Amino acid sequence: MALLIYRQLEYRVAAVSETDSVCGSQLMEQLRQMDFYRLEGQGYVPLYTRNDLTDALHKQAGFRTDYQALTLKEMNKLIAQTKKP
Repeated sequence: MALLIYRQLEYRVAAVSETDSVCGSQLMEQLRQMDFYRLEGQGYVPLYTRNDLTDALHKQAGFRTDYQALTLKEMNKLIAQTKKP
């Protein structure tokens, strides 16, 4: 099941990406690098560098996390969206 989900994400990101194809290892490495720094009482600041692959991931996910700090409320909303069936 995990492999199916992984391949589906790979296919969907490649479909919206500026590049010709997306390698699975590139996708996993990029997801690992997309980290945030938590500012107490204020929210989260992205620590990763924006690139074509992060743009494609954001486009596929339907939200962006790379422009500005996210409040705790906004981050919790994004996390809740990932848990919906």
